[in-house]
Amino acid sequence: MSGLYTLMVVTLLSVIALCVTGLALFKKTKEVEKLKNKVVLSEAREKLIENEFQALMELINQKTRELEDQRNMTFHASKMSALGQMAGGIAHEINNPLTIIMATIRRVKLLMQRDELDQESFLKFCENLETKSARISRIIEGLRVISREASGEDFKPAILNNIIEDVLALCEEKFRMHSVDLQMDYENTDFHTSINCQRSQLSQVFWNLLENSFDAIINLPDKWIRIEAKRINEHIEIRFIDSGKKLSEELQEKVFQPFFTTKEVGKGTGLGLSLSLAILKNHQGDLFIDQESSNTCFVVKLPVKTV
Repeated sequence: MSGLYTLMVVTLLSVIALCVTGLALFKKTKEVEKLKNKVVLSEAREKLIENEFQALMELINQKTRELEDQRNMTFHASKMSALGQMAGGIAHEINNPLTIIMATIRRVKLLMQRDELDQESFLKFCENLETKSARISRIIEGLRVISREASGEDFKPAILNNIIEDVLALCEEKFRMHSVDLQMDYENTDFHTSINCQRSQLSQVFWNLLENSFDAIINLPDKWIRIEAKRINEHIEIRFIDSGKKLSEELQEKVFQPFFTTKEVGKGTGLGLSLSLAILKNHQGDLFIDQESSNTCFVVKLPVKTV
C-alpha cells in the first residue's frame, strides 16, 4: 500500500513538473513569437525607411538636375545678351580688315590693268591680304568658341594663352578705337600653362572681366587694362587689372551677387560676375578681388593640368 502511495506521489509530482515545464515552454514560445514579431516589424520599418530614403534621394537628384538646367539656361541667356551687346563691335572688328582686303584687291586689279604690278609689289599685297584674312579668321574662331552651347561641353586640356587670344580677337579693335591700352606680357611663359577646362565657358569668364574693365574705365583720362599670369604651385592666377580705382568695401561685398550691377539700365544683366564665379567653382577654381591692389583687380584662380 505504501508503495502504491509512493508511486502516486511520484506520478503526481511528474505531472506537476511536466505542467510547469509546459507552462515555461509556452511562455518561452510566446516570448519568441513576440521577438519574431518585433524583428518582422523592425525589418518592415527598415524597408519603409529605406524606401523613403530612396524616394528622398530621387527627389534631391531631380531638384539638382532642375537647378543645373536652370543654371545652364541662365548662363545661356546671359551669354546671348552679351553676344547681342557684342554684335556691333564684332561687325566693326570684321569690317575693318575686310575693307582693307577689298581696297587691296581693287589696287591689285588697277595695277594689273596698267601693267604696273611687279612681283615684289604683288608679294607685299598677298602678305597684306593673308594678314587681314588671318585676323578675320581669329575673330570668327573666337566668336565660335564663346558662343558654343556649353551645357554638355567636356573638360579638355587647353593652353591659357590660346583661350585669352580667342577673347582678345573679339574686343581688341574696340579697345584700340577707344584708346584703351591693352597690356599683356606675351613673353611670360606662365601664359602657356595647360589647364583642363570647358573652353567656351572659360572664354565667357575672361570676356566678362575684360568688358567690365572696359565699361568701368571708358570715361577716365588714363585708360588701360593689364592681364597678368603667375603660376603658384599647382594653380595659376590670371589677374585682370585696370586703371580704375580699387573697389569700395561696400561694392566688394555686392559685386558677386546675382543681378547686382553698377551699369546703366540696358547695359548689363548683373549676372556676369556671379555666373563667372559659378563657372570657376565648377572648374575647381575661384574668382576674387585682390585687396592689396590700388587699382581694380579681379583674380581668376585655376588648377594646372598635371600629366
